[in-house]
Amino acid sequence: LRTRRAEPRPCFRNSAKAWHPKLRFAVRISLPMTNHSPSTTAAAPRIAAAALALGAFAQLAQILVFREIMAICHGTEIIFGIVLAAGLVWTALGTLVAVRTMRRPAATAPERLRNALAVLASTTGLLLAFEIILARALAGWGAEAAGQAVSLSRAAALSLVVSAPAAILNGAMFAMALRLAPPARFSSLYRAESWGAVAAGLGFTFLLVHFAPPIHAALGAGLVMAAAGWLILRPPATWSRAAIAAVAGMTLVFAALPLELATQALAWHGLLPGYELREVRETPYGRVAALARPGSPQVSLYESGALVASLEPGASTSGTRPLADFCAALHPAPRRALVVGGGLGTMPEELARHGLDEVSAVELDPALFELARAYRGAGADPPHVARVAADGRAFVKRAAPGAYDLILISMGEPDTATVNRYYTLEFFRECRRAMADGGILVLVLPTYGGGTDYTGESLAARSACIWRTLREAFGEVRAAPISGFLFAAAKHAGAITFDPAELGRRLAARPAAAPMSPVTENGVTRLEPIAPDAYFEGLFGGVLAVQQSLDAGPTQERVAALEKVLAETPAALNRDEHPVAVAESLVLSAEVSGGTSRGPTLADVLHRGARWTVGVPLVATLLVSLTIFVRKRAGAGGSRRSALLLAAFATGLFGMALTVGLLAAYQNVRGYVYQEIGALMACFMVGLALGAWGVQPVLGRARELAGRAALFSVMAAMIGLAMALPAVVGALAGLASGAAAAAGFWALVLAVGFIDGAALPLLVSSGAQAEDERFGGRVYAFDLAGAALGALVCGGMWIPLFGLAGAMPAVAALIAAAALALLAL
Repeated sequence: LRTRRAEPRPCFRNSAKAWHPKLRFAVRISLPMTNHSPSTTAAAPRIAAAALALGAFAQLAQILVFREIMAICHGTEIIFGIVLAAGLVWTALGTLVAVRTMRRPAATAPERLRNALAVLASTTGLLLAFEIILARALAGWGAEAAGQAVSLSRAAALSLVVSAPAAILNGAMFAMALRLAPPARFSSLYRAESWGAVAAGLGFTFLLVHFAPPIHAALGAGLVMAAAGWLILRPPATWSRAAIAAVAGMTLVFAALPLELATQALAWHGLLPGYELREVRETPYGRVAALARPGSPQVSLYESGALVASLEPGASTSGTRPLADFCAALHPAPRRALVVGGGLGTMPEELARHGLDEVSAVELDPALFELARAYRGAGADPPHVARVAADGRAFVKRAAPGAYDLILISMGEPDTATVNRYYTLEFFRECRRAMADGGILVLVLPTYGGGTDYTGESLAARSACIWRTLREAFGEVRAAPISGFLFAAAKHAGAITFDPAELGRRLAARPAAAPMSPVTENGVTRLEPIAPDAYFEGLFGGVLAVQQSLDAGPTQERVAALEKVLAETPAALNRDEHPVAVAESLVLSAEVSGGTSRGPTLADVLHRGARWTVGVPLVATLLVSLTIFVRKRAGAGGSRRSALLLAAFATGLFGMALTVGLLAAYQNVRGYVYQEIGALMACFMVGLALGAWGVQPVLGRARELAGRAALFSVMAAMIGLAMALPAVVGALAGLASGAAAAAGFWALVLAVGFIDGAALPLLVSSGAQAEDERFGGRVYAFDLAGAALGALVCGGMWIPLFGLAGAMPAVAALIAAAALALLAL
C-alpha cells in the first residue's frame, strides 16, 4: 500500500452471510509484506480460484447456520442482529489467531501454508455439519417446560455457541490465503472471493434450498472444498494429500448415514419430550415438523419451532364449532369469508355451514396444507371452501374493495415480524378496504390462561397495543375473553353486537348451523336442538351472559371488564416500521415462562432499558468527538488517527444497522426472509465490491484532497440514506406487486453495500498516508466493533423499541458526530 504497487482491494462488510471480505482487506494491510518467489507468483491464479471456493463456502456456511438457528428459535428477527454480531466476533478471533501464528517465518513458507490451507479446507464440511448437529442437540437446553418456545435469552446463547467453529475457521483460512498471494494479486483475490460468495448466495436461494437438506448440503460443500484444495492448491506434501483423502472419505461416510432425520428427532426430544417426530420438511418459508405421542392419533404441526395446529382424524368439531358459530353470527348474513391463519383444521368448514357462498383459508406455506390434509384424514374440501397457499397480507392487498363480509385472523402471538405484520395499522387498513360496508373483522389473540380475572401488566400492554391500533383503523371495536382475547371490528359504530338474544336470532335463521346437544336415554344417544339464545348464553363459560343491574341496566360484566382494562392501559400504535407488539410480546413470553420470577430476562432488559440503548451510544460518540477536537487544539498527537478510527467505527455501525433494518423490513413486507436471505446478501456483497472499485481513482498521495472530499461525500451519503430509509421502505411496502417490492429492497441493500464499500479504502488510504502501513489493521478492528454494535443495538433494540423511523436518526447522528470530528481536523 505504501508504494501503491497494487490497486486497493474492495472491502467487505460482514453481513448476515458474509463477514469475511472486509476481513481479508484488513488482514492484508495488517500483515507485513513477504517476499514472493516466482513460483508463488505463478501460482497466484490458483490462489484466486481457491479464494473463489472459500468465498462460496463461507457464504453457504453462514446461510445454513443462520437458517438453522432461525428454524429452532421460532424465527424471531431479533436473532438477525445476534447472529451477525456473534459471527463478527468469532471471525475476528480466527483472524487474530492466524495472524499471530503467521508471525513466525517458518509458518509463512508458501509450501507450508498451501498444505495447511488445503487440509483445513477439506474439513469445512464436517465442521459445518457439526455446527448444525450441535444446534439441534442444544435446542432444548435450558427449557423451563416441555413445548416451551425458545426464549430470546436461550436463542442468544445458542447463536453464540453454534456460530463459533465455522466463523473462526473462515477467518483463519482467509488470512492464510491472503498471505499466499503476492501484493499485485490482492485485488483479483478479493474479487474472486466476492463473486464466489455471490454465486453461493444466489445458488442456494434459487436452487439448493429446494433439493438438499441442511446436513447434506454442508457435507456436499465439504467434498467440493476438499476437491478444490487438492486440485487448485496442489499441496506438495504427501501427508497433506493423505489427510485430504481421509477427510473426504469420512465426509462420504457421514453423508451416507441418516443424520438428518436422527438429529431432527434429537432436537425435538429436547424441545418436546415424549413426542415422536413423524415427518419434517425444509421449505422456503421455514421448517415444518409433524409430531405425535406414541400411540396417539393426534398430530401437532410445528413451523420453525412454533405450534401451528393440532390435528386428529375423525376428531369432533366441538372445539371449533362454538367459535365458528360466534364469529359467523357477528354478521347478519355473511356470504364471503376469509380465514388468515388457523385454517388448517375444520374452521373453514364450520363457517361454511352458515350458508356462506365462499370461505377462503390462507396459509403462507403450502407444505402446511399438505401435511394437514394427510394427518387430518379428511377428503376433498367442501365446494364452498378454498384453501390457498399465499401470503395473507398480499392476498388481502390484492382483494377487490368490499370483497369479504367476514375476515377471521388467528396468527398467534405477534412476537416476530412474520406474525406481527398481521397486527399492524397498515394491514388493518387493508382489511377495512377489503371488507364490505357491513363487514366484520375478528381477531383472536392467545392469553396463556389469562382473562378478565387476571390480565397482568404485560398481557394488558400487549393486548392494548393491538386494541388501540384496531380502533385507529375501524369505527367500532369490541373485545371479549373468548378463546383468549377476541377482538371484533367494523367500519361503523353500532355494527357489532355481543347480545346472546340477537346472535341467537341470526343463528336460528340458518338451519344448517342449528346447534344440537347429545341426549342419551335408555342407552340410545340422539341429538336435540338447543335454543339459540340459550346456546350463546352458555358458550365460553358464560362470558356473553347478560346481567341485570338497577344502575346500568343489562350488562355483560366480563366483556365490560376486559374492555375497561384495554381502554385504560396506555399503549402505542403498532405499525409496520414500529412493531410495538413485538417488544411487548417478548416481555409477555418471558413473564409466562416464569422468567420474571428469577430476575430480569434479556427481553426485560431490552424493554425497560429503552432510553439508554439510544442515549449511551450517542453520548459516547459525541464525547469522543469532543475529546478528539480538544486534544487537537491542545497539540496532542494522534488526533487525526483517532478521528479516522471513530469514522471507521461509525462506518461499520452504518452498514450493519441498515442491513439488519432492511432484513427486518423485507420480512415484514414480503412475509418471509428464510429463503431469500442469500440473494439479499449477494446484493450487499456486489455493492461492496462496486463501491470499493468506484473510489479507486481518488486514492493515492497525488489525490489527497480528492480523497478527503470523497470521504466526506461518502459519510454524507450515509447520513442521507439512513434518514431517508424509513420513507423509502414505507413506499416499497405500499407497492401492490410483490416482485416490485422485492426488487426495491434488493436495490436498497446494494446501495448500502456500495456506500459502505467506498468508505473503508478511503479511511485506510488517509491513515496510511498519515501514520503507518499497519493502520489498516486498526481501521478494521474499529470497523468490526462498530458492525457488531450496529447489529446488536439496531436489530435487537432500536427497531423493536423505536421502529425504523426512530432507529435511523440515531444511526445518522452517530455518523454525523464522527464526520464532525474529521471535519474539525
